[in-house]
Amino acid sequence: MRIGGQLQSVAVGNPSAGANFSTTVPAGVVWRLVSLTVQMVTSAVVANRGMRLAVQDAGGNVLIRTAPNFLVPASSTVIYTAGAGMPAGNLHPTGTQIVAMPLPQEVYMLPNYLIASSVNAQDVGDQLSAIVLAVEAWVV
Repeated sequence: MRIGGQLQSVAVGNPSAGANFSTTVPAGVVWRLVSLTVQMVTSAVVANRGMRLAVQDAGGNVLIRTAPNFLVPASSTVIYTAGAGMPAGNLHPTGTQIVAMPLPQEVYMLPNYLIASSVNAQDVGDQLSAIVLAVEAWVV
């Protein structure tokens, strides 16, 4: 057990339709990323989409990339959930699908690090929403 870290939920505002999300660790805080959840609703435009996550340092260097082995077809609603020890893939294949994305065991993010999504074949009508990170936070 770590001493001093406080578990927090960090809600990220919904990006506009057809856009990705990102959030930055505030100054004076260190985060350990515990999990992330985001809903993706795809438009009716035919194409398979795939969402990836990346963690970048304050200089823009990509430190971590992760993606499930799952593509989302048009006119679908999928909930992505990322966390340490999760298998990559579709956990709930009927109805609103739940897709797991693995994260490394320890993802520490210093001030001005960011986590961002990248959706391939994204359509202007696709919407990311309900974006929530669970972090363990320390004031530095």
